[in-house]
Amino acid sequence: MAHCKLHPAADAVLHAVISEIGAGTEAMAGKAATPHPAQGLEQVAKALNDYAGHFNHPGFKPIRPVQ
Repeated sequence: MAHCKLHPAADAVLHAVISEIGAGTEAMAGKAATPHPAQGLEQVAKALNDYAGHFNHPGFKPIRPVQ
């Protein structure tokens, strides 16, 4: 992270996305009291879709919600 070349605002957004992904994976692994593992999966999917809303990533395809 010491060599990060992102603008500070973009860096902050990226770290927020990474934090949400981490929290979601902890929930999926059953390491968090809440949320339920399935909700952790939803949290990871939302974080990835949020990422796409902030960064221009050619070829990125959003994750569709399961109905």
